Amino acid sequence: MVAGALWAQGFDYVERRNGWNAGLNAAGLGRDSVSLSYAEIYAVKRNGNFIDVSDSPDSWNAGARTRSIRHIGRVSFAGGFGYDYFEGRDMCGSMFIDPWFYPFDIVEFTPGRKTLETYDLDGRVAVRIGKGWSLGLGADFMAANYAKRKDLRHANRRLDFGIAPSVLYAVGDFVFGAAYSFRKNAERVTADEIGSTPESYEAFFDKGLWYGVRELWTGSGVHLDESGVSGFPVSETAHGVSLQAQWRMLLVDAGFSYGHGHTGERGVEWHDFDRRGVDLRVSAWFGEAGCMHFIRTGASWIARRNRENVLGRETTDGVTQTFIYGSNTVYTERIATLDLEYEYSCACTDLRAGLQTLFTDGLSTLMYPYAYGRRLYRVSMYVDDRLFVRRFEILASLRFSWGGSSRYDASVGSSAEAGEYPLHLTEYYDRSTEYRTAPALEVGAGLKYNIARGFHVGLEGGWRHGFDLRYVTGANAWKAVLKVGYDF
Repeated sequence: MVAGALWAQGFDYVERRNGWNAGLNAAGLGRDSVSLSYAEIYAVKRNGNFIDVSDSPDSWNAGARTRSIRHIGRVSFAGGFGYDYFEGRDMCGSMFIDPWFYPFDIVEFTPGRKTLETYDLDGRVAVRIGKGWSLGLGADFMAANYAKRKDLRHANRRLDFGIAPSVLYAVGDFVFGAAYSFRKNAERVTADEIGSTPESYEAFFDKGLWYGVRELWTGSGVHLDESGVSGFPVSETAHGVSLQAQWRMLLVDAGFSYGHGHTGERGVEWHDFDRRGVDLRVSAWFGEAGCMHFIRTGASWIARRNRENVLGRETTDGVTQTFIYGSNTVYTERIATLDLEYEYSCACTDLRAGLQTLFTDGLSTLMYPYAYGRRLYRVSMYVDDRLFVRRFEILASLRFSWGGSSRYDASVGSSAEAGEYPLHLTEYYDRSTEYRTAPALEVGAGLKYNIARGFHVGLEGGWRHGFDLRYVTGANAWKAVLKVGYDF
């Protein structure tokens, strides 16, 4: 009966109920015993102008994915793969696949159609080797192709790979674990122009908080057309460690990570950036097997920094070499999050309610003695409920978020002869900041029908509305989702 109830509640719940699955330690996969798999195809349509500066007001995406958790004797494994195709109209803004991933950005200004193809694959395995010991290994891979088909056009290739070995030891009511992770990501932006008017399109290199350089895309300030370098390449390598401790139905997971990356290649490196982060997760669960309560909390802190290198070229015997004479810190940022969630799950419902908070403090230091910063916060409260009525599942969700921001001047000393600070792209700064902090209400509803023998079809819809807007071009955004799947 318990396995049947978990089957009805779906894969997401089965994966979520084991708190070890939320962390790096794949060996903790064996702390549960329920097996379940699913495969589905889906289509999503989005419209509306309550969007960030790099988003599309008219987009759709479709794809397929499958996920599985299986336990066979001493071995437990989980994994899946997916493919997604996205197409958006009237898109400009960031030329990167994820505009917020790096502490800098390259922005273009001509709206056009963009497409994104994403392939992902991941797997985890846990093996119980006896006397309370378990070994685990997790790995994941993602590849993405991004393209814009209107000048200033660009094509991106992104790869992201991670691997995490782990160990677990159980004795009595206690379980202890440790994990190490290695991650490598790389992205290359290649820009081009094939229109009849040569060198007429501008780009903006955002060095943090929308301060930077705006010029023709072939200029040296945006690095899209540099001699000896193909496009704009960026790569990052990260390492992480985490420790876990469980006592009965209480799990604590703490981790630390460090990453370092650079832009450029072949000895020409324009920037060096790094990040350090700590995170803490605490989860507890109680109740009977068919009716469970979960409490989850999480906190994280990230500090990242971007340094701009001072380059020089020297030619000896006809051979030109590039040297790095030094570097200047141009942007630093601290990011903190705090999340709290409660979940109640039984045979007829799965209710989740939570609070999410975000705080960022960024400081632009492009020219001494000037220093300009921004503090931003956002708070979100949400309730999601899923009701099970015979063959039907009724979904409802409600989310409200709000926030604020403030700019400050951290300049030091006299600036009488320092010159003018680099360009601030005020329009984009205002729109992006307002989108992230404006009061917003989001409502969602859906219906899923379990046909027979594990097959199901679902339809979902959502509406989001922003209040008191001055810079964002619209107050509403809509979403519709169609899914067809199979549980096995």
